[in-house]
Order: sequence, then structure tokens, then C-alpha cells
Amino acid sequence: RRGAAREALQFAKLVPQQSAALWTKVAAISARAGDSAAALEALEHAKEVGISFNSRLYTAVMNACARAGDHQEALNLFREMERRGIERDSYTLNSLVSALSNGMKLAGNSKDKSQLLRLAFKEVRGMGEEGVREPEAYNSLVLACGRAGRPGDAREVLRLMEELGVEADVRTYNAWMQALMEAGDPPGTLA
Repeated sequence: RRGAAREALQFAKLVPQQSAALWTKVAAISARAGDSAAALEALEHAKEVGISFNSRLYTAVMNACARAGDHQEALNLFREMERRGIERDSYTLNSLVSALSNGMKLAGNSKDKSQLLRLAFKEVRGMGEEGVREPEAYNSLVLACGRAGRPGDAREVLRLMEELGVEADVRTYNAWMQALMEAGDPPGTLA
């Protein structure tokens, strides 16, 4: 699958009409292949040829980082978007939370997992205060609580959603149940 990402990257460089849509597609192919290096190279090439950036391109690259378990690079991209004034939306936030959550899977100790979870909470709260109200990123944060072995924090996500006016949906409650199971607590433990 990584070969497909590399092939798409090389092919895109040959296309005469360079666009953000082209490089977003390359980044999406790279994400599907779990090849964050190819996605990052696509972003760098887009920068070199003067493509105007949008959140979709960055989000696709962040998705590749999330799939590859490179949470630090996803966080760097998220912050770069802020510095460049590129709109960050619910998809971008969800990609970041997914990357941090995947980082928790790879983290060796509970201290590292807790740090990543705190960071995810901070970014979700900040984006929520900026008006992001779609539940997807919050649902990912609920799952991250389970991955960090902190299912009680999933209840805090529900409180945060209520505080910010984000409506929980069936996927939110499914994520909460999944977080309980991942952390080893049977459903009903926190009722």
C-alpha cells in the first residue's frame, strides 16, 4: 500500500496543472496507505510550487500522520495551520485527536498517555470555545480516554460537550461504551 502512496506522489509531480485538490488527493492516498512521509512530502511539494493552502490538504496530511502513529507531526501541522491563519474545522480537530489517541496506543506508560490525553482535552476545549460544535472530535476524545486507561475522563468529555452546547449523538454514547471496554471497565461502572 505504501507503494501506491509513493506512486501517486511521483505521478502528481508530473501533472501540469498543480492544485490544492491534487495534493489533497495524494495526501489522502498516503493516509489510506499509512504513509505519513509521503503525505508530508506532498505538503512540502505543494508549498514549493506555491499552492494556496486550505484545511482539507492539512487535514489529509494529519490523517496520514494519525494512521502512521505520528502524533507529534500531526500536532505540529495543527499548530502550523493556526500560525498561517488556515481555518481549522471539526475535521481537522478530529484528525488531531485521532493522532493523539493513536499515540496513546503506542505510548509505553500511563504518564505519557495522560500527557497526550491532557493535550487532546486542551485542543478540543480551545476549538470548542472557537465554535466547533460537531460531535466527531469529541467522540474521538471519548475513545482516547479509554485508550489512556482513564474512562472516568470520558464523563468529563460529556460535561464539556454540554458546557459548550455540543449535542451528543448515538456515536458519542457508543464511543463512551467503547472507552469503558478498552479501559477494562464494564458498561454501567460510571453510571
